[in-house]
Amino acid sequence: MKAIELTEDHKSKLLEMCKILLPEYNKIWFEDYSYSEYIRGSEHKDGIGFFIHWFEFCCNILVNKLFDNSFDFGKIYYELLTSNNSVDYLYEEFKKNNKLCM
Repeated sequence: MKAIELTEDHKSKLLEMCKILLPEYNKIWFEDYSYSEYIRGSEHKDGIGFFIHWFEFCCNILVNKLFDNSFDFGKIYYELLTSNNSVDYLYEEFKKNNKLCM
């Protein structure tokens, strides 16, 4: 299996989605940790933050924000794992389903 690359373009797309889908966080950024990229969120209105690997963030947080319960999550996770890049897949779904990003 080919490693999934996180480019600067993908980071930009993730941050754009976070701005719309996670407005309760005032700060979200990337950190390099143990030879991989993690995403961190802080300054939540309730004082809660997160520090999570970017792919796990996509699978657990963004998927739940982008799709409602009527979607087949097994199919979504399959698309994440088999698409050329999971961030590109989520970003296309984000543009289709979120009029705020237009």
